[in-house]
Amino acid sequence: MKKLFSNKRAAHGFDILDRLEVGIILEGWEVKSLKSGKIDMSGAYVEYTAAGELLLVGARIPSWQFAPAQSPEAEHRSRKLLAKKSQIQRLGGLASRPGYTLIPIEGYVNDKGLVKLQIALVKGRKKYEKKQKIKEKDMERQMRRDMRKYD
Repeated sequence: MKKLFSNKRAAHGFDILDRLEVGIILEGWEVKSLKSGKIDMSGAYVEYTAAGELLLVGARIPSWQFAPAQSPEAEHRSRKLLAKKSQIQRLGGLASRPGYTLIPIEGYVNDKGLVKLQIALVKGRKKYEKKQKIKEKDMERQMRRDMRKYD
């Protein structure tokens, strides 16, 4: 399994409530570009449409260097995500509540050579919650250091 990208900031800014592995519909040059490590997921999110589909919005996949030139609109287009209908409806219903959203957590190529995304249902943290989480991690880290001194 080759990891293409990972959203490490998601664990800091959000409470991750549920995860789901989904497929993604891509064109040939997009797959080659992804496998060469070119993707910009800053600001990307997953949208639940009225038609009952999941779309990846805000992701930028630059054109592959050996492919014919692509338009900038093709690099920024929304891409359909693939999952079971029941999973899509469950996550879409939960994400429609205020304060909840779906974001891509990581992308990878599985053993069969297929590009997969792991999306998560998240709830945003307030600024004071983020500070409290950092404080707890620092205290835990310091406690582990102190315990090593006495071992």
